[in-house]
Amino acid sequence: MATATRKVPVAGPRARNAARSSDRASLSFDSSQDNGGDHLWEIADSSGKTLVRSGVSASREDAERAAHHAHESARLAHFGPRDPEARETVVA
Repeated sequence: MATATRKVPVAGPRARNAARSSDRASLSFDSSQDNGGDHLWEIADSSGKTLVRSGVSASREDAERAAHHAHESARLAHFGPRDPEARETVVA
């Protein structure tokens, strides 16, 4: 269970303006600390539902740095169907 959730300002001016001009769901990056003292970040939708939860980080700064990296990297991510031939299958 996470405690001490704090909003992390990760969106730059361009992203904030784009969110205002579209009908897309509003998302936020939140950082928190769990009861064990580990830090993590989450992406939540406008209703507060967690969509993505990170692995743990040793410090709040590390968690926020990882959230910023994920946010910036998502802008460069390719969105579309994957080539099934190129996909690796992991067997548990």
